[in-house]
Amino acid sequence: AIDDHLNGITERYYSEFRIRAKSGAWVWYANYGKIMGNNGSMTRFTGVCFNLNEKKLREQELRTLNEQLTEKNMLLQRMNAELHTLATRDSMTGLYNRRNVGEREIRRAQRFEHPLALMIIDIDFFKRVNDTWGHIAGDQVIRAVADCCLQQTREQVDTVGRIGGEEFAVVLPETTLHNTLALAERLRERIATSRIPLIDGQTISVTVSIGAAELQPAFTSLNDLMMYADRALYRAKRAGRNQVNGQGW
Repeated sequence: AIDDHLNGITERYYSEFRIRAKSGAWVWYANYGKIMGNNGSMTRFTGVCFNLNEKKLREQELRTLNEQLTEKNMLLQRMNAELHTLATRDSMTGLYNRRNVGEREIRRAQRFEHPLALMIIDIDFFKRVNDTWGHIAGDQVIRAVADCCLQQTREQVDTVGRIGGEEFAVVLPETTLHNTLALAERLRERIATSRIPLIDGQTISVTVSIGAAELQPAFTSLNDLMMYADRALYRAKRAGRNQVNGQGW
């Protein structure tokens, strides 16, 4: 610091350092000053040395508080991310929940006037599963049907969501009603022929009813599309369940 001052780099010199006290503790000090005269053989400085320890302790406390605040902010961000996941995902199946099923795809299809279809899938006589085998078995059935829906649809293209206790919705971008009905039939058959293992080693089988509808220009929201798919679902149920039905136009 003094060399910089002597060379004209700084207007005055300043440095901070620690001195070990008799107690053994390190104490912060600061020293600053400037050249008051130079007669060629001697350079005279005037400076001040003062105790900086309290200031340094406060700075350290502030750094510690900032570090703690940073850690708490990071924890809050993680908690917010977990809350967002809980708000958008079904905890049992990992599928999207009702509020997030296909809203973005609906808006995109409407903007570019591309086809989009929706299936609503309902497990037939699900109450019988709970009454006969128990709620744990019912949960296993729900997870098995969810896995089957994921296996039969396009990863990162189609959106599979759980919209009720035993109901699922599948949003199918770039898909017509005709192709949706073909997919629904494959899915219905796959579920009907599957054996779902239970924790006691037994297996059970279930069937599903599926209703399908295609996005129309008159629809203003996902709810409109779901309403028509839901009507098709109830027609499938009235026809005897284990059926596929599509909303005609």
